[in-house]
Parts: sequence; C-alpha cells; structure tokens
Amino acid sequence: MVLDLHSLSGLAFSRIFSTVGFAGSQVLVLSGPDGCLLLQVDSSDFSVQGLLEISLSSQRLYGANNVQFVRLANVENLRSGKVLVGTIGTDGSTYETLVNLSQGRIVGTWDKSRLVNQYVTSGEILFEPEDAYSGKPLAPILGTPTDGGANPLMPNLERVNLGWTQTRPDLCSGYVIQSSTDGGATWQLAATVGSGAVENAVLSLARGHAYLFRIQAASGDGSSGYSNAEGISI
Repeated sequence: MVLDLHSLSGLAFSRIFSTVGFAGSQVLVLSGPDGCLLLQVDSSDFSVQGLLEISLSSQRLYGANNVQFVRLANVENLRSGKVLVGTIGTDGSTYETLVNLSQGRIVGTWDKSRLVNQYVTSGEILFEPEDAYSGKPLAPILGTPTDGGANPLMPNLERVNLGWTQTRPDLCSGYVIQSSTDGGATWQLAATVGSGAVENAVLSLARGHAYLFRIQAASGDGSSGYSNAEGISI
C-alpha cells in the first residue's frame, strides 16, 4: 500500500501519527515545520476518504507544526470523521482541537460551549499532556488568607480575605468556596462567586476558630478539582 503525499499536499512532514482502525477506516496526522495534514483513509488500501491541510501560516490551529497526538476519546467514531488533535503552541502550552474531516473543517478548540470558530483565538482549555483530559477547568491555586479586621456592620464577625489564581478564568462560570474548622475532616459551603473573572472574596466569620479553605472552579463542562487548602486562625 502506497500513499502519494505529493499529490495531496505541498507541506513537508517529519512525523506521523495514526488512530486505531475502526469500521475499516483510520485517521493519519502528518506534522512538519510548515503545518499538518489530516487524512482519513481506508485501512485496507489507504485510499483517501477525507483530508484537511492546516498550514502554520493560516493561524487556524495553535501548534499546527507541533502535533503531539491524535485520539478518538469523547468522539462518536471514525465514521463521523471526527478526531481530537493535540498540539503544542509557541507558548509551550498543550491544546486539544476537534477536527471534522468529513466536512473538512476545524470545529473548534474544546471549551465549555464547544466553540465553533474559523480562526482559533480563544476558547481552549489547557491541560498537561499526561493527564486524562476531560474538558473541565484546572483547579484554582489558593493564596494565603489574610485577616481583614472586624466587620463594621457585624462587630462579632471577622473579615477574612481570600485570593486565588485560575488558568483561563474566562472559561469559568464561577467558584465555590468551602471552609473547614476541623482540619479538613469535613467541609462546608462558605460562599459562591458568580463570575470566573472574580478571583477574590471577603468572608465574615466567627472568631476563635482555625479555618481551612479550598476553592473549586465551575464551568459548562463541569467542575474542576479542588485547590490547595490554606488556613488562618482568627
């Protein structure tokens, strides 16, 4: 079986990836310094059933010249021509993009709304290459809580300032703050934040306790894991 790449693309390639075969088809992804070529082929004779060339200069795909893997997880099957392509962009981050070969187009980078776009400018969720990617946001990173003094409207309560950082907060719909007064054995809802862009909160809490806090990010794809736990005594 011979596949004549010169008749299909003018790009040069230095690596090749392949999905497993399914229903007599498989998808090949060829990557090189100028971009990548996706081919859906018949497993028996390599006849081309669908293709999509994505050059680096088109700016349609982060890391089009640096493909790391291709997989089928969370995609119906190869008959639909849909595959997930993992790439690394110039910023060193890993991206996962849904490609529909049967329609010859990029559906979009994986995000809470399954963004459909022609040119990739936003919407991706970052993840470590070794992780089991689920489309959910990464866990926030919680800073050390600080004592904000007595609440002037509720003199018996102390204000506690919380701050955290979130990777791609624009993909989050908000945060859930939990607290514990028994060293993390049990957790209670302390507050909610209704915007991914807000990465701080002020809680009013009873004095005489040691509190632990943790944060969870919410999105349309689901909730993240919990942040690191940080404590304060007031």
